[in-house]
Amino acid sequence: MSDGQGDLFTSTAATRRAAGHAATRWAPLARRRVFEAIRCAGETGLTAQELEPLTGYRGDTIRPRLVELRAEGRIMPAPQTRPTPSGRQAAVWVVAP
Repeated sequence: MSDGQGDLFTSTAATRRAAGHAATRWAPLARRRVFEAIRCAGETGLTAQELEPLTGYRGDTIRPRLVELRAEGRIMPAPQTRPTPSGRQAAVWVVAP
């Protein structure tokens, strides 16, 4: 008799794989949009939250693109941070030299 957890795990793993495959198609466009918004912001830079309305993407899509762009050496965190609406300090991203 199965407790059903194996089926849940298999289904969840399959869903993650499908999402990963879908992301390989749209992630490059999202990465370009995020980079272009940061580039246009100049020295002022942008936080992940500030990128949301500019790109049309939610934070859970933007943050992985920031990680990828940083790993590629295209962006870097600015020396300053900025407060979010909740009062927390957020990293500000600028184009790397």
